[in-house]
Amino acid sequence: QLLTLAKEHPASIAIHMDDLALMDSSCVAVLVEAWRFAEEHGIALTVKSPAASIRQVFDVAESGRLLTLRH
Repeated sequence: QLLTLAKEHPASIAIHMDDLALMDSSCVAVLVEAWRFAEEHGIALTVKSPAASIRQVFDVAESGRLLTLRH
């Protein structure tokens, strides 16, 4: 669904993660794939309100550092 949205070429996409408690590497992979597409097409992709446990996943996953995190 995220890539489908990105293919509509909006100016920006904000992914709200305030209700997400757990995340694995497959989720990070989807987000990074969406980030790459967004970068190629000039779309600002932002992850909003990640819980501390989710921020840790981004900190550990090297590719997660590509994403813009906002509180």
